[in-house]
Amino acid sequence: MMQGNRYLEENEHTLRMKLQNIVVGRDKELEAIKMQFDHVLEGQSALTIVAGDIGIGKTALVKTALADLSKLNGTCVYGKFEQYKDEEPYIAIIQIIENIANHMLTLPEEKLDRIRKTLIKELGKDAALIIDIVPQTERIIGKLSKIKLNDYQKLKIRLEKSLQIFIKFAAKELYPLILFIDDLQWVDKPSWDIIKSINDTLSELELYIILAYRNNLEDYRTRMQFMQNELTNNVHRVEIELGDIFYRYYNSTFIELQKYNFKRR
Repeated sequence: MMQGNRYLEENEHTLRMKLQNIVVGRDKELEAIKMQFDHVLEGQSALTIVAGDIGIGKTALVKTALADLSKLNGTCVYGKFEQYKDEEPYIAIIQIIENIANHMLTLPEEKLDRIRKTLIKELGKDAALIIDIVPQTERIIGKLSKIKLNDYQKLKIRLEKSLQIFIKFAAKELYPLILFIDDLQWVDKPSWDIIKSINDTLSELELYIILAYRNNLEDYRTRMQFMQNELTNNVHRVEIELGDIFYRYYNSTFIELQKYNFKRR
Protein backbone atom coordinates (compact mmCIF):
# COMPACT_ATOMS: atom_id res chain seq x y z
CA MET A 1 0.00 0.00 0.00
CA MET A 2 2.84 2.36 0.88
CA GLN A 3 4.56 1.59 -2.42
CA GLY A 4 1.33 2.44 -4.28
CA ASN A 5 1.06 5.75 -2.44
CA ARG A 6 4.67 6.58 -3.23
CA TYR A 7 4.03 5.74 -6.90
CA LEU A 8 1.02 8.07 -6.95
CA GLU A 9 2.98 10.86 -5.25
CA GLU A 10 5.82 10.55 -7.77
CA ASN A 11 3.38 10.63 -10.69
CA GLU A 12 1.51 13.57 -9.15
CA HIS A 13 4.76 15.55 -8.82
CA THR A 14 5.80 14.74 -12.40
CA LEU A 15 2.43 15.73 -13.81
CA ARG A 16 2.30 18.95 -11.78
CA MET A 17 5.74 19.97 -13.07
CA LYS A 18 4.65 19.35 -16.66
CA LEU A 19 1.41 21.29 -16.21
CA GLN A 20 3.31 24.39 -15.08
CA ASN A 21 4.49 24.93 -18.65
CA ILE A 22 1.31 24.10 -20.56
CA VAL A 23 -2.18 25.54 -20.54
CA VAL A 24 -4.87 23.05 -19.49
CA GLY A 25 -8.49 23.94 -18.82
CA ARG A 26 -7.91 27.69 -19.09
CA ASP A 27 -9.97 28.43 -22.20
CA LYS A 28 -12.08 31.16 -20.58
CA GLU A 29 -9.08 32.93 -19.08
CA LEU A 30 -7.18 32.64 -22.36
CA GLU A 31 -10.08 34.14 -24.26
CA ALA A 32 -10.45 36.98 -21.71
CA ILE A 33 -6.80 37.99 -22.17
CA LYS A 34 -7.09 37.91 -25.95
CA MET A 35 -10.39 39.79 -26.04
CA GLN A 36 -8.78 42.70 -24.21
CA PHE A 37 -6.50 43.12 -27.22
CA ASP A 38 -9.54 44.05 -29.33
CA HIS A 39 -9.81 47.34 -27.41
CA VAL A 40 -6.28 48.27 -28.49
CA LEU A 41 -7.10 47.48 -32.12
CA GLU A 42 -10.07 49.84 -31.72
CA GLY A 43 -7.76 52.68 -30.67
CA GLN A 44 -8.08 52.32 -26.90
CA SER A 45 -6.01 50.85 -24.07
CA ALA A 46 -6.49 47.83 -21.82
CA LEU A 47 -5.17 46.43 -18.56
CA THR A 48 -5.29 42.78 -17.50
CA ILE A 49 -4.14 41.61 -14.06
CA VAL A 50 -3.48 37.89 -13.53
CA ALA A 51 -3.07 36.49 -10.01
CA GLY A 52 -2.42 32.97 -8.75
CA ASP A 53 -0.32 30.66 -6.63
CA ILE A 54 3.29 29.83 -7.44
CA GLY A 55 3.54 27.34 -10.32
CA ILE A 56 -0.16 27.53 -11.17
CA GLY A 57 0.51 28.60 -14.74
CA LYS A 58 0.20 32.40 -14.84
CA THR A 59 3.20 32.93 -17.11
CA ALA A 60 2.34 29.99 -19.36
CA LEU A 61 -1.22 31.27 -19.73
CA VAL A 62 -0.18 34.79 -20.72
CA LYS A 63 2.61 33.62 -23.04
CA THR A 64 0.16 31.29 -24.79
CA ALA A 65 -2.17 34.25 -25.33
CA LEU A 66 0.72 36.41 -26.54
CA ALA A 67 1.77 33.76 -29.05
CA ASP A 68 -1.70 34.03 -30.59
CA LEU A 69 -1.75 37.84 -30.44
CA SER A 70 1.64 38.09 -32.15
CA LYS A 71 0.01 36.45 -35.17
CA LEU A 72 -2.29 39.49 -35.26
CA ASN A 73 0.80 41.73 -35.56
CA GLY A 74 0.89 42.44 -31.83
CA THR A 75 4.34 43.55 -30.63
CA CYS A 76 4.95 41.71 -27.35
CA VAL A 77 7.61 42.75 -24.83
CA TYR A 78 8.31 41.04 -21.52
CA GLY A 79 9.85 42.01 -18.19
CA LYS A 80 10.13 40.04 -14.96
CA PHE A 81 10.93 41.21 -11.44
CA GLU A 82 13.13 39.12 -9.17
CA GLN A 83 13.16 38.44 -5.46
CA TYR A 84 15.87 39.99 -3.26
CA LYS A 85 16.81 42.52 -5.96
CA ASP A 86 15.67 45.67 -4.15
CA GLU A 87 19.11 47.21 -4.59
CA GLU A 88 18.85 46.77 -8.37
CA PRO A 89 15.84 48.87 -9.41
CA TYR A 90 14.20 48.84 -12.84
CA ILE A 91 15.06 45.19 -13.61
CA ALA A 92 11.82 44.45 -15.46
CA ILE A 93 11.69 47.96 -16.96
CA ILE A 94 15.20 47.52 -18.38
CA GLN A 95 14.19 44.16 -19.87
CA ILE A 96 11.17 45.82 -21.50
CA ILE A 97 13.31 48.64 -22.95
CA GLU A 98 15.76 46.03 -24.30
CA ASN A 99 12.87 44.15 -25.92
CA ILE A 100 11.53 47.37 -27.43
CA ALA A 101 14.98 48.24 -28.77
CA ASN A 102 15.27 44.80 -30.41
CA HIS A 103 11.94 45.33 -32.16
CA MET A 104 12.89 48.82 -33.30
CA LEU A 105 16.17 47.58 -34.75
CA THR A 106 14.24 45.32 -37.12
CA LEU A 107 12.48 48.32 -38.70
CA PRO A 108 13.49 49.78 -42.07
CA GLU A 109 16.39 52.23 -41.84
CA GLU A 110 14.22 55.14 -42.96
CA LYS A 111 11.74 54.59 -40.11
CA LEU A 112 14.54 53.95 -37.63
CA ASP A 113 16.14 57.25 -38.60
CA ARG A 114 12.84 59.06 -37.97
CA ILE A 115 12.53 57.32 -34.57
CA ARG A 116 16.07 58.38 -33.68
CA LYS A 117 15.39 62.04 -34.46
CA THR A 118 12.06 62.05 -32.60
CA LEU A 119 13.51 60.36 -29.49
CA ILE A 120 16.40 62.84 -29.31
CA LYS A 121 13.91 65.69 -29.66
CA GLU A 122 11.56 64.35 -26.95
CA LEU A 123 14.22 63.16 -24.51
CA GLY A 124 16.86 65.81 -25.09
CA LYS A 125 20.06 65.27 -23.12
CA ASP A 126 18.24 62.78 -20.88
CA ALA A 127 18.39 60.23 -23.69
CA ALA A 128 21.90 59.58 -22.36
CA LEU A 129 20.37 58.34 -19.09
CA ILE A 130 18.53 55.57 -20.93
CA ILE A 131 21.66 54.63 -22.86
CA ASP A 132 23.54 54.42 -19.56
CA ILE A 133 21.25 51.72 -18.10
CA VAL A 134 20.24 50.09 -21.42
CA PRO A 135 23.36 50.28 -23.64
CA GLN A 136 21.51 48.59 -26.48
CA THR A 137 19.49 51.76 -27.07
CA GLU A 138 22.64 53.52 -28.26
CA ARG A 139 22.20 51.66 -31.56
CA ILE A 140 18.91 53.54 -31.96
CA ILE A 141 19.60 56.92 -30.39
CA GLY A 142 23.27 57.23 -31.18
CA LYS A 143 26.28 58.06 -29.01
CA LEU A 144 25.73 60.84 -26.47
CA SER A 145 27.83 62.41 -23.73
CA LYS A 146 27.14 61.13 -20.22
CA ILE A 147 25.21 63.37 -17.86
CA LYS A 148 27.11 64.51 -14.78
CA LEU A 149 24.77 65.34 -11.93
CA ASN A 150 25.59 65.02 -8.23
CA ASP A 151 22.00 65.36 -7.03
CA TYR A 152 20.83 61.71 -6.97
CA GLN A 153 17.15 62.59 -6.42
CA LYS A 154 17.04 64.90 -9.44
CA LEU A 155 18.85 62.31 -11.54
CA LYS A 156 16.35 59.63 -10.48
CA ILE A 157 13.37 61.83 -11.40
CA ARG A 158 14.86 62.63 -14.82
CA LEU A 159 15.66 58.96 -15.48
CA GLU A 160 12.18 57.75 -14.57
CA LYS A 161 10.57 60.44 -16.72
CA SER A 162 12.81 59.44 -19.63
CA LEU A 163 11.86 55.78 -19.29
CA GLN A 164 8.18 56.74 -19.26
CA ILE A 165 8.61 58.84 -22.41
CA PHE A 166 10.48 56.02 -24.15
CA ILE A 167 7.79 53.41 -23.42
CA LYS A 168 4.94 55.76 -24.37
CA PHE A 169 6.75 56.61 -27.60
CA ALA A 170 7.20 52.90 -28.32
CA ALA A 171 3.44 52.38 -27.87
CA LYS A 172 2.91 54.62 -30.89
CA GLU A 173 5.78 53.40 -33.05
CA LEU A 174 5.31 49.65 -32.38
CA TYR A 175 1.52 49.69 -32.39
CA PRO A 176 -0.16 47.51 -31.26
CA LEU A 177 2.21 47.13 -28.30
CA ILE A 178 1.69 44.67 -25.44
CA LEU A 179 3.66 44.99 -22.19
CA PHE A 180 3.74 41.84 -20.07
CA ILE A 181 5.21 42.41 -16.60
CA ASP A 182 5.66 39.27 -14.51
CA ASP A 183 6.18 38.63 -10.77
CA LEU A 184 4.87 42.07 -9.86
CA GLN A 185 4.83 41.10 -6.15
CA TRP A 186 8.60 41.83 -6.17
CA VAL A 187 8.41 45.20 -7.92
CA ASP A 188 10.66 47.94 -6.55
CA LYS A 189 9.21 51.36 -5.75
CA PRO A 190 10.90 53.27 -8.63
CA SER A 191 9.65 50.71 -11.17
CA TRP A 192 6.14 50.81 -9.75
CA ASP A 193 6.13 54.60 -10.08
CA ILE A 194 6.91 54.20 -13.79
CA ILE A 195 4.23 51.54 -14.31
CA LYS A 196 1.67 53.63 -12.43
CA SER A 197 2.57 56.73 -14.43
CA ILE A 198 2.07 54.89 -17.73
CA ASN A 199 -1.23 53.49 -16.46
CA ASP A 200 -2.35 57.00 -15.45
CA THR A 201 -2.05 58.11 -19.08
CA LEU A 202 -3.47 54.96 -20.70
CA SER A 203 -6.50 56.88 -21.90
CA GLU A 204 -4.12 58.86 -24.15
CA LEU A 205 -2.41 55.74 -25.52
CA GLU A 206 -3.19 52.63 -27.55
CA LEU A 207 -1.44 50.11 -25.33
CA TYR A 208 -2.13 46.75 -23.69
CA ILE A 209 -0.58 46.13 -20.26
CA ILE A 210 -0.65 42.68 -18.63
CA LEU A 211 0.48 42.35 -15.01
CA ALA A 212 0.95 39.01 -13.26
CA TYR A 213 1.70 38.32 -9.60
CA ARG A 214 1.77 35.57 -6.97
CA ASN A 215 -0.93 35.67 -4.32
CA ASN A 216 0.15 32.67 -2.22
CA LEU A 217 1.37 34.81 0.71
CA GLU A 218 -0.58 37.30 2.80
CA ASP A 219 2.20 39.87 2.37
CA TYR A 220 1.89 39.60 -1.42
CA ARG A 221 -1.89 39.86 -1.35
CA THR A 222 -1.84 42.90 0.95
CA ARG A 223 0.79 44.71 -1.08
CA MET A 224 -0.84 43.95 -4.42
CA GLN A 225 -4.28 45.04 -3.20
CA PHE A 226 -2.85 48.38 -2.15
CA MET A 227 -1.05 48.77 -5.49
CA GLN A 228 -4.09 47.82 -7.55
CA ASN A 229 -6.11 50.46 -5.72
CA GLU A 230 -3.60 53.01 -7.06
CA LEU A 231 -4.42 52.04 -10.65
CA THR A 232 -7.38 54.34 -10.92
CA ASN A 233 -7.41 55.02 -14.65
CA ASN A 234 -10.77 54.26 -16.24
CA VAL A 235 -9.54 51.89 -18.98
CA HIS A 236 -10.79 48.47 -19.97
CA ARG A 237 -9.63 46.44 -16.97
CA VAL A 238 -9.94 42.71 -16.35
CA GLU A 239 -8.74 40.85 -13.24
CA ILE A 240 -8.18 37.10 -13.47
CA GLU A 241 -7.49 34.86 -10.48
CA LEU A 242 -6.30 31.38 -11.40
CA GLY A 243 -7.59 28.53 -9.25
CA ASP A 244 -5.93 25.15 -8.93
CA ILE A 245 -7.21 22.86 -11.68
CA PHE A 246 -4.49 20.31 -11.07
CA TYR A 247 -6.45 17.75 -9.07
CA ARG A 248 -9.41 17.87 -11.43
CA TYR A 249 -7.09 17.24 -14.36
CA TYR A 250 -4.94 14.72 -12.49
CA ASN A 251 -7.89 12.68 -11.20
CA SER A 252 -9.58 12.51 -14.61
CA THR A 253 -6.28 11.53 -16.25
CA PHE A 254 -5.59 8.87 -13.62
CA ILE A 255 -9.08 7.41 -14.05
CA GLU A 256 -8.57 7.19 -17.80
CA LEU A 257 -5.23 5.47 -17.28
CA GLN A 258 -6.86 2.97 -14.93
CA LYS A 259 -9.54 2.21 -17.55
CA TYR A 260 -6.84 1.78 -20.19
CA ASN A 261 -4.81 -0.61 -18.02
CA PHE A 262 -7.97 -2.54 -17.09
CA LYS A 263 -8.86 -3.00 -20.77
CA ARG A 264 -5.37 -4.23 -21.57
CA ARG A 265 -5.75 -6.96 -18.95
